[in-house]
Amino acid sequence: MRRRGRCVWMGDDPPWLQCAEQSFGSGNLHGQDGAKAFGSGDRTQRDESLRAGIACSAPVFPKAMWKQMKPSSNSYIPALGYRWLTRFYDPVVRVTTREATFKERLLQQVSIQDGYRILDLGCGTGTLALLVKHAHRGAQVFGLDADPEALKLAKTKLKAGGIRVQLDQGLASALPYAGESFDRALSSLLFHHLSSELKLEAMREVLRVLRPGGEFHIADWGKPTGLAMRLAFVAVQLLDGFATTTDNVRGLLPDLLGLAGFEKVGTTNSYSTLLGTVSLYRACKPYA
Repeated sequence: MRRRGRCVWMGDDPPWLQCAEQSFGSGNLHGQDGAKAFGSGDRTQRDESLRAGIACSAPVFPKAMWKQMKPSSNSYIPALGYRWLTRFYDPVVRVTTREATFKERLLQQVSIQDGYRILDLGCGTGTLALLVKHAHRGAQVFGLDADPEALKLAKTKLKAGGIRVQLDQGLASALPYAGESFDRALSSLLFHHLSSELKLEAMREVLRVLRPGGEFHIADWGKPTGLAMRLAFVAVQLLDGFATTTDNVRGLLPDLLGLAGFEKVGTTNSYSTLLGTVSLYRACKPYA
């Protein structure tokens, strides 16, 4: 749609972005109606629908590139997409994402009490875990990440700050914790690194380890608040991959949380940044 020579954005991706997303394996997964795109019915049917959606989006790029871009269930994408960039993660995130602003708000909405057991899922270099423990000394904080290099940086950061947090190496889709062992779970900029299927697996694992009534709070890239934010997010997609980031940019994290079994799912805040829109989400584990 054009008016007087200017393009008016109607909320859909430009055609060249749609082609890129479809080529990288995400285009046929999502429809206009959020959760309906993943199928309906019981969990098995939804999972089959999800896998079918992924499978039918055949990539047109070389297989070697596709394997490099698409993480398997026992692998991970390093911070900023490449291991050699991990040491630059903290300053890049600090400058480009309004990190201090959105993490402060995330902590405010979590409502942590003394004695709570808190899981920082995909803790990376430990910034969020450090903030949680610093603000709530009476809480037990655990940080989990698959990347050993990021965990090394986290240990150094926590030691320098005199903060004690238990750091564990593991995958979000196979948490090494007992069921119903946490009161709150948090995650910052993790889910855009996971495929649709792994997002759902990770969310179900969080549901498993949360106590009834426990809450899951997420900060991650969300649906753009305008065309400028959509175009800015292309830089993230080029770095981290279209296949894992398309769910985020289409605002589908709440739908996935609902499919995983959470209730009272909602988007609580959104922030415009240099690289796109960062959104905050809240979800609760049912009591029964």
